[in-house]
Amino acid sequence: MGGACNRVAEDTTAFAHRGERYLLEHIGDPDPWVDRSWATAHAGGSEGET
Repeated sequence: MGGACNRVAEDTTAFAHRGERYLLEHIGDPDPWVDRSWATAHAGGSEGET
């Protein structure tokens, strides 16, 4: 994520994802494309929420 978000130490606030390069959220109706996209992104993710 970089920028202003990373200028605050990780333990200063409850937002613990400051070290990540980006955040990705999949939102959509049940759809095979969304499922494949999530699986592809999750494979290289930080093992956060599933």
